[in-house]
Amino acid sequence: MKTKIPEELFHYCPLSSLFGIVKSNILRLTCSKYSNDPHENIIGENVLKEILKENILNQQKIFITEVIKELERGRDWSIFHTPYVFCMTKKKEDLNQWRIYADNGRGFCIGLKPAFFVTGIYIQSDIDSSFNFPLDLYYDKLYINKCIYESEKQKKFIIQIIDLFTNYPEIKNLDNDKKVISFIQYFKLITSFFKHESYKDEEEWRLVCFPVCQQSFNEYKFKIDYLTKRSVIVPYMEFPIQSTFENPLFSDIFIGSNVINTSQEIADFIQNNKANFRKLIRSKVKIQEIH
Repeated sequence: MKTKIPEELFHYCPLSSLFGIVKSNILRLTCSKYSNDPHENIIGENVLKEILKENILNQQKIFITEVIKELERGRDWSIFHTPYVFCMTKKKEDLNQWRIYADNGRGFCIGLKPAFFVTGIYIQSDIDSSFNFPLDLYYDKLYINKCIYESEKQKKFIIQIIDLFTNYPEIKNLDNDKKVISFIQYFKLITSFFKHESYKDEEEWRLVCFPVCQQSFNEYKFKIDYLTKRSVIVPYMEFPIQSTFENPLFSDIFIGSNVINTSQEIADFIQNNKANFRKLIRSKVKIQEIH
């Protein structure tokens, strides 16, 4: 049974992000290596190392050791093999997320309709209920799933992949180098939805994509660009939006309590750029700014 995608998810963001989405009709997915969660992209590796210490078959120990070596070797060029993510949440009007992600109430909480991502544009990963194997990975699609915070559940999924690659006849007989790389592809997809349990209250859902090089054309499927964030250069990639009146991306848009513009000014801006939304709502979450 597939995990049911909510009818509505929310993206907390500063004014610049709302402005960019509306003006360009593009969603920006940023490299998860630069997430605010310092555990991002290492949770899975840590679980692998835990499994390596357990009482498992010798062939599995050898295989996991090779995988870990390849993961460590690839860190320096990992922006092309690291998931790029767009973060959402089930929570609207959440004080903590208004503060952290929406510029302390000077930004927005954008209601999004996941049904917009119709078949052919997104793939539901269905990690939370039962990860079905074998899985074909697509590098021109978006995957959507809720984040997994429970360490035991994270471990369970990684053990599933190990069992698959060491027992499933069509995979275990692959050339060893190819088998290691294929494992890492599955592994990176699943662990891109792993978050540390300290972030559990955010109830995050994600859109995930991988800008892996298409070797036959010697070019990247998605163009990677860069932005500056404080003192860091952050890679990102763009995914075009084809929103229509019949199939809108936006639902309600919440305006932060410290936004100066009037609701009418914001509505005019969105409508003048031919974006559809249900209604604008001034947030009831008050955040006092002390100067």
